[in-house]
Amino acid sequence: MMLDALDYERIRKWIYTNARPLEYAKWRYHFEGESVEEVLRIVRQYQNPDGGFGNAFEADSWNHNSSPYTTSIAILLLEELSIADADDEIIKGILNYLENTNDFVDGFWPATIPSNNDYPHAPWWTFISKENLAEWGYNPTALLAGFIIRFANVGSDIYKKAVDIAKRAVECYLCEKDDQGKLYRDLNREGEITCFSYLVSSLETTTIVSHNRVTDLKNALKEQVAKFIEKNTANWNKYCCKPSQFIDSPNNIFYENNEEIVEYELDYIIKNRNSDGVWNIVWNWMDYSEQWNISRNWWKSQLVIQNMLLLKAFNRIKK
Repeated sequence: MMLDALDYERIRKWIYTNARPLEYAKWRYHFEGESVEEVLRIVRQYQNPDGGFGNAFEADSWNHNSSPYTTSIAILLLEELSIADADDEIIKGILNYLENTNDFVDGFWPATIPSNNDYPHAPWWTFISKENLAEWGYNPTALLAGFIIRFANVGSDIYKKAVDIAKRAVECYLCEKDDQGKLYRDLNREGEITCFSYLVSSLETTTIVSHNRVTDLKNALKEQVAKFIEKNTANWNKYCCKPSQFIDSPNNIFYENNEEIVEYELDYIIKNRNSDGVWNIVWNWMDYSEQWNISRNWWKSQLVIQNMLLLKAFNRIKK
């Protein structure tokens, strides 16, 4: 099944009419050949003077202050845009934030921070207590450590900190085989997989962790992805982990052995659009209804781009 030219044009017009400047610029970059510089110009508006990201860059949290998690979302966008110059001012700013922030607790950059509670946000971004941070595991810490390993000066204090964190994260995740041959602990949230995947790609070009250990980690992540993907497609109309949460192209390390369900989702994406020609959001905040109505539209724009990039990667768009 293909997305035809008329449907493509409907989606394009929806973005032009509804998207905030960030997603509009991303659309123009990915689908209309515009320069990445316009996207980066807008990205910088979400970056605080300390180098971290806030200001509702993460659409479910309107916290103006920099936070480790929101900063990790910015890092993933830089990856999407293939920004890999250590001298880039956005990258240098993030390194400055990670080196100097007080948001570092017991060896982790926490996913939630107290100031979240001062702004409209989704319930999962409510800060409860320091003790509750453990449920997030290495999300976003593993990703942030991977970013530092990629871009910080080797031998700097922040680089040494990241190396220690990376080694600890790998050993925390991997363990000795049990009677069933299992090599790893279960990750408690699917977001940890994204963070460990980024860390793996950072470690593959270094000798920080042995090649065999990195391979073990990749294999364990593949098993975790197979576990998290919701196989019962009847549940896909509510929040769950569809293949696209982990797989964005045929070159993705998680694509192997998931080809069939990925193909099913590609058809599902094309068929299951709303009356506007785009896709509905299947979660809500419960509180802050006025702000949620705004964020929901931001999320729709993000979902449009995510789905369209997926269809593009698998050659499912006919223009």
